[in-house]
Amino acid sequence: MTTTLRPDGPEERTADGGRTRAYRIRVNGRDAGGLVLAADGPRPATGRVVRLAVHPPDRGRGRGTVAALAAEEILRDWGCSDAGAVVPSGAATALRLAAALGWTERARTLTKPLPGGPPGGALDAGPLVRELRHADTGEATGAVRVSPAHGLPDGTGAFVHRIDIPERFRGQGNARALLLLAEDTARDAGSGRIGLTLRAGELDLARADRLLRTLGYLPAAHHVYKSLR
Repeated sequence: MTTTLRPDGPEERTADGGRTRAYRIRVNGRDAGGLVLAADGPRPATGRVVRLAVHPPDRGRGRGTVAALAAEEILRDWGCSDAGAVVPSGAATALRLAAALGWTERARTLTKPLPGGPPGGALDAGPLVRELRHADTGEATGAVRVSPAHGLPDGTGAFVHRIDIPERFRGQGNARALLLLAEDTARDAGSGRIGLTLRAGELDLARADRLLRTLGYLPAAHHVYKSLR
């Protein structure tokens, strides 16, 4: 059987040179799923696989692999030098496919419900910055910035935008303390959930992931990347 892509409507363009287009995954003319691609900005652009879904009866037959490889070729034709995608943590098959095709994880989003906060509540205020201070000297040992949850998959809750710890105060439990302070800040501001994104280039992803899991955070999405050069 032959797996192909067919455009599903016209291409959409943005004023800054971005573009988006949807496709249908076809197997001998029969619909087997869908694909949505996007490119941000002018050439060389960054491409995105916005969505890739194969219908259940066609899974496990290589349809997703063919669609993913075709997506890469389309993005190259669009002038994209690299591509990214966000894979939900529950999509184990998609994560395995991405790894097999040479996509690497660059970041991971984790979330945690906040007992005592309103379920699904959002942080309505602007960014809030809180400092952690040494109990004896009063010196600032770190700071955390909590923002509305634009960085979470469904855009609700609160988001830990940034944690800063001076070099001399690292390895002393301040990261854990700042995360707990962020949770209290989000809960007090009316949020029932908090999340953050770990970026591999900024820290030890595995070590940070272990710390967050001990505090009750669970993966929500994996941000994967591939060079198209």
